Amino acid sequence: MTLLLGSRVMAAMVPVCVVGTGACFGFVVDGWVGAVVGTAAAGLGMGFGMTVRPRPGKEDGYREGKADAVLLTVGLYEAAVFPFAPGGVSDEERAARRTAAYCSAASEGLPHSVQVAAAAVLETLDDDVDADRAQAAFKDLIVAVYDSRGQHGLSGSSTADGGRGGLAGVVRRLRRRSGPARKRRRSFPAS
Repeated sequence: MTLLLGSRVMAAMVPVCVVGTGACFGFVVDGWVGAVVGTAAAGLGMGFGMTVRPRPGKEDGYREGKADAVLLTVGLYEAAVFPFAPGGVSDEERAARRTAAYCSAASEGLPHSVQVAAAAVLETLDDDVDADRAQAAFKDLIVAVYDSRGQHGLSGSSTADGGRGGLAGVVRRLRRRSGPARKRRRSFPAS
């Protein structure tokens, strides 16, 4: 209840602050007449900005959240299949993570490309043979999740990172990485 009340107070305070700032700047520039003009200009600018700005649909956010949940649950299942320490995950926990991964991968509202990539990862993990193949399939799932985000996905390059392509550059470098991938099974010395 407090969080909801706090968000409503913040939503009311933002317009008050914008209009008040416009009034203050107007008053500094031209006295009371400037304050009235500044208030009107700030109010009109804020109203125009609120009506014109692009708003993502609720459906897009829902689909992105589902894709992220699939990425998380499949990653947890991968960690159960290839634990760092032998015997580090019980059979019950592994079965629970497998069930959660399959349920999230089969949920409705998920982009088709993410469902296909998740199915490929789950098939590879159920074989329980090759950690390198599982890692490669998981990287493909990561790419599918970020590609499903449309304009916020991997398309285009960012100038903020020196033209290296942002997340797309990272994924390209991961794909180009040569040599064997790190093994997930490690043995730790007895302490």
